[in-house]
Amino acid sequence: LIIIVYHLTMFIIVNRSEFTYAPQCFHLNENNSISVLHNQINFTGFETLVDAIGGVTVYSDKSFTAGVVKIQKGNNDLNGKEALAFARERYHLAGGDNARGKNQMKLIAAIVNQLSASNLLQNYDEILRSLEGMFVTSMPADQIGELVQLQISEMPKWEIYSFAVTGTGGTDSCWAAGGGHSNPDYEMLLRVGTEGI
Repeated sequence: LIIIVYHLTMFIIVNRSEFTYAPQCFHLNENNSISVLHNQINFTGFETLVDAIGGVTVYSDKSFTAGVVKIQKGNNDLNGKEALAFARERYHLAGGDNARGKNQMKLIAAIVNQLSASNLLQNYDEILRSLEGMFVTSMPADQIGELVQLQISEMPKWEIYSFAVTGTGGTDSCWAAGGGHSNPDYEMLLRVGTEGI
């Protein structure tokens, strides 16, 4: 089970492996026994990753402009720069930050699908090397290797679920650098994570 949390959107990817991914200010392990692995990728790293896997196809619920990138309702084939613009846009979306969070989850799903349905993982070490200095993870290298080998050898299909979790805004310090952030409703988060699927 992989649990991905970004802002207040919970994204669950189900497979036989049990790893957890949580960017931003999320400390689930302070409130229960679930172990949380922290991963961060900067904007340049995100663009590099998307380009390294040959771009992604992402479905948009509506047409909008993200900077100079025009997103159409329906499937959009995006390179790294376009995918980053899609991920960051919130001002042209009626749902603001919540809509942006949903689009970010669509991008994560697109990246997972692209990697899991292709032979790109044969060269995963090259992809990771291309992200040097732009990506950090607390996931041990041997676990990354085990997950990749599972995918390569058995090609399991990932089932992807997304949930919106409510919470409150905050400015208290957290492991991510500065600025405001969201404090999830931990009881709801645990309920969705354990009962939601």
